[in-house]
Amino acid sequence: MLSLVELLLAIMCLLVMGVNVWVLIDHLLTIDVPPTLKHPLKFRILHYCFHLTMTWGNILEKVNICSSPCFFGFVQDNSVSKKNLGVFVKDLLFGTIPVRLFQPKGASSKSRRGIIFLHGGGAFLGSLGEDDPCSKKVQPP
Repeated sequence: MLSLVELLLAIMCLLVMGVNVWVLIDHLLTIDVPPTLKHPLKFRILHYCFHLTMTWGNILEKVNICSSPCFFGFVQDNSVSKKNLGVFVKDLLFGTIPVRLFQPKGASSKSRRGIIFLHGGGAFLGSLGEDDPCSKKVQPP
């Protein structure tokens, strides 16, 4: 006979699979990909992931676990690529404002250029961490 933990685990697995299948079927039946799109498969995958994240956010919000924007922000912050592109990253405080300093790892014999980037948020979504990939790729010519 199944224990209570095994039963709850089986129910959770069925719920996760059911939501994934529902989002996939909904995606395949309702989304028309424009024929002029260069990467239709990439578009479909990104749309499916976005739709799945929003669906789970709505489910978690309805059962009072967390709000949908909070869940979406959590997924967004944890899905950002953490590649090291030859840049040293240091978090600082400028007064009370969090600042992230990006410096090339190699030594320089002359003065280095800098960019001041002020992250303004985005209503209820956005964080300083999601701009890391863009900031790390900024290199002087």
